[in-house]
Amino acid sequence: VEMLSPVSFYVHAAGVDKQIELLADRLANAKLDSVKSDFSPKIGEACVAKFSADNQWYRAQVEARKGDSFVVVFRDFGNREEVKLKDLRPIPSSVPSFQQIPPQALEYKLAYIKVPSADEDNLA
Repeated sequence: VEMLSPVSFYVHAAGVDKQIELLADRLANAKLDSVKSDFSPKIGEACVAKFSADNQWYRAQVEARKGDSFVVVFRDFGNREEVKLKDLRPIPSSVPSFQQIPPQALEYKLAYIKVPSADEDNLA
């Protein structure tokens, strides 16, 4: 689903399509664009965030604050993005929490792999 580095990546397990569809339907029905929020997330907090590529809402987790923006990881897909506060909301009660439906993206790391440095790569 998402490459973090040459040795670290996220994938979906087989058969998660129905869970992803359920989450997408619930988030679409929550009509989050019309909801005003005074949400002030903390680092590590679960939330929903608007993804800039498609302007849709997805479950996320706050990783860092950068000025008036927040870095979130979309836990059902594995990708990260810097998001403005206006595009963050608490998880609505109609949307399953991470305890109810665990994150659908699973992180894997390759073991015993040495990634060449930029200098080694240029020598080849």
